[in-house]
Amino acid sequence: MPETVLNILILEDSATDAELMLHTLRKEGLNISAHVAMTRQGYVAALNDEIDLILSDYNLPQYDALQALDYLNSLGYDIPFILVSGTIGDQRAVEIIRRGATDYLLKSRMPKLGQVVKRALHERHILLEKQLVEEQLHLERNLLHNVIDGLEMLVMITDRNFNIQVINWHAQKLVPVGLSATEMTCYQLTRDFDCPCSEYGMECPIETALAKNLATKVQQNYQDKNGENVSVEKTATLLRNRQDEVTGIFLTCRDISENIRQKEDIAYKEMQLEQILHYDTLTGLPQRNFFFDLLHSHMIGCQKNNRTLALLYLDLDRFKNINDTLGHNVGDQVLQEVAQRLQNNIRISDNLSRMSGDEFLITIDPADNLSEVAQLAQKFLSAISVPMQIEHHRFHLTASIGISLFPDDAASQEKLLSCADAAMYRAKESGRDAFRFYKPHMNEKAQGLLWLETELRIAIEQEQLELYYQPQYNLHNGQLVGVEALLRWNHPEKGIIPPGDFIPQAEETSLILPLGAWVLNTACRQASAWHAMGIPPVRMAVNISAVQFYRIDLAQEVARLLAHYQLPAALLELEITESIIMDDVEVAAETMKKLTSMGVKLSIDDFGTGYSSLNYLKRFPIATLKIDRSFINDVTINEQDAAIALSIISLAGHMGIEVLAEGVETEEQLRFLQQHACQYGQGYLFNRPMIVKDIEHQLKKAQWPEWLQQ
Repeated sequence: MPETVLNILILEDSATDAELMLHTLRKEGLNISAHVAMTRQGYVAALNDEIDLILSDYNLPQYDALQALDYLNSLGYDIPFILVSGTIGDQRAVEIIRRGATDYLLKSRMPKLGQVVKRALHERHILLEKQLVEEQLHLERNLLHNVIDGLEMLVMITDRNFNIQVINWHAQKLVPVGLSATEMTCYQLTRDFDCPCSEYGMECPIETALAKNLATKVQQNYQDKNGENVSVEKTATLLRNRQDEVTGIFLTCRDISENIRQKEDIAYKEMQLEQILHYDTLTGLPQRNFFFDLLHSHMIGCQKNNRTLALLYLDLDRFKNINDTLGHNVGDQVLQEVAQRLQNNIRISDNLSRMSGDEFLITIDPADNLSEVAQLAQKFLSAISVPMQIEHHRFHLTASIGISLFPDDAASQEKLLSCADAAMYRAKESGRDAFRFYKPHMNEKAQGLLWLETELRIAIEQEQLELYYQPQYNLHNGQLVGVEALLRWNHPEKGIIPPGDFIPQAEETSLILPLGAWVLNTACRQASAWHAMGIPPVRMAVNISAVQFYRIDLAQEVARLLAHYQLPAALLELEITESIIMDDVEVAAETMKKLTSMGVKLSIDDFGTGYSSLNYLKRFPIATLKIDRSFINDVTINEQDAAIALSIISLAGHMGIEVLAEGVETEEQLRFLQQHACQYGQGYLFNRPMIVKDIEHQLKKAQWPEWLQQ
């Protein structure tokens, strides 16, 4: 069965941003057919086609998103409308949501676009389901009324002693052959009783009506001769003469068994509809909108009673790796387990909701005791960190929690959520598996990160990036054996921005993929150029991020580049960290096997700072261990650093693995490494990272500086 194509209309005057949206959505697995409209005329024309979703920037040529939304509403179209803007204030965001927009997203949160779009489509799907259910309920109610109105009810008139005076044609069918209805009582005709219903333990409508002097309706339930449950509704209306004396009773009897069954069915479907509208189908937790209704009630209560409320924004760390490597089925089971663990640890006065994807919201009310709030947050983190077994996979999950307080940090739901979100990202920056309370400066930092992300996108597009190369030497004969490609960002206003200031941000967004692809492509192209120039063979070492390792087919991409640039595989070395290969051992082993089968070398970067589990050295085809510079800095004066360095050198030697020391800066460090059989090194003692034209002279010499040869 062909995959459904999602027709998206993008209102955006930046082709780059539009392309980034499409790239982000397609990465999420969405099959998209997109049309980009920049002008009002283009927008109006595009609406003639069948559109499933609209993504709109706020400021557009000739008009803005509010005008676009108003025009859509005027046409009566029910199309999800998501605002994707660089900057938008709370007041403007609230206004566009009030006017009918489905959601809004800052461009700085572009990696969340897939989740926002999926949520909008999911909510629209739920709305359509609701409409279908409501239409079905409406039809069933009409059917129920038609059935009731068309029932052939038994109708009769009796005297005060139950004797039948008159009956209708339907009741006549019950009269036994040879008898006249006027010779019978109502209970004989309807139930074949020999005395009134009350003597059989049933309420008699005639007796009740006479006793109360009012019209009476009763329901009698019993089993018929076939053992079926039957419900009969009997109505007794008193007939009076001019003197207001009761002269008879107008009695109707109708079988309401089917009516009751249909009402029960309707009640069940209404309950199902309520569940769909208010609760997450995966976890059973309150959905986003329902949760915010509950949050609003809590905030009103806190205002009236001068209480403090805490909002906890919980996000699972590196959850995308699970979905990307093991599939959404396993990911969904993980989310269900996390939801259950959180549910087991919240107080009865608090609320828990699944915000979207792997994000959860928790209200703590009251939260006047911040120490107690902190204890609860830690309780949630501890519950999640307990290892879980899903199918044949064992997971060690962690989470990051941001905490904002009402009314101290914010007076509105939107601002309260924004503050908790900022605090959550601060928890991630501090190393994950942590919680942080909101502080005002966090928003300032968030703005700085937004600037950094925006400028980094421009840097990729406008070729502000450059690779520097630092030589790697054989420490025993001085031969230049390789270079490490190091990324630099030459910002037109800020100058050189160190990698440590932008690589972590790129790794938290989708930017690390185009950034990593650029580095790998550029390094391979340069290595091929040197090889073609006849420069003595040197290995090109390139760092690979976790996102590159797991989110793309790395082996296939490397094979493509080697073929494209006609680069011998032995001249390429990929550097990965211990944490990368331990994230998913099975996937890592398969990828590394494919790479080494081509002839590509693999090295472990920053060895000794990661998992410190040595079992993987036996399992994975590692060619080189790089001793982290933190151990080399004081190797000649700190016994512990020296012991670690020597242990790594010895371990590698026994396993047939090469060793390279990073950060060699003094002759004393060099002599120490030479004396203890460390094979390779790089650092400022030999050369600082250099641009292409500066390093080519060194490559042609293929030896370390002359003064070291003396």
